[in-house]
Amino acid sequence: MRIADNEAQTQLKFERRSKAGIKGWETRRKAENERLKREIGEMVVLLHESLASKDDAINNLYVVAKRMDRIQSLVDSVEEETTGNPVGLVQKFKRIWFAIKEILSE
Repeated sequence: MRIADNEAQTQLKFERRSKAGIKGWETRRKAENERLKREIGEMVVLLHESLASKDDAINNLYVVAKRMDRIQSLVDSVEEETTGNPVGLVQKFKRIWFAIKEILSE
């Protein structure tokens, strides 16, 4: 009987260690899962901020493109309107300069 008791005690110790090991593993997994959830949450916030910044950058590019189009159309209008009068040419450049100042002040 003593051998059976020793065997039973050995088996019981093994089961206790196994259960403790499983419980420890579950605890570590839960902690790891929580850490991963926090990291994923932080990445989602960063992604949202990046997308917002991207949208702002795209909108700013559209604004700059519109301003450049306005400047180009002013330059084109000076090239198209040929005049032999130097005063007329100076007035056109003056108009362009004021338009560019207005565009840059926006």
